[in-house]
Amino acid sequence: MKPMTPEEVDWIALRLVSSGDVTRYHQTYFKGGRLLSVLLLPELLFDALVADGLIALTPSGRDGLARVSLTDAGRVRYAQLCRLRDCPAIS
Repeated sequence: MKPMTPEEVDWIALRLVSSGDVTRYHQTYFKGGRLLSVLLLPELLFDALVADGLIALTPSGRDGLARVSLTDAGRVRYAQLCRLRDCPAIS
């Protein structure tokens, strides 16, 4: 199995976020309350997407929990990656 390209990894991460229910608790990311696989998508990837302005963290209280969502730039990048992969974008 060949390694994934950076674009493939970004597409997977943005797809997960676009479909909803991704949260961050302190430095750990969850999808639907389940820990995201750090082997597939390490926390550093999501943190880089935040730093690049593609996803945003919205605090939901004082307990360290934050909702993760696509920014406008993230939606544009996700749509570009979907066109490259010839797949429909999830809105």
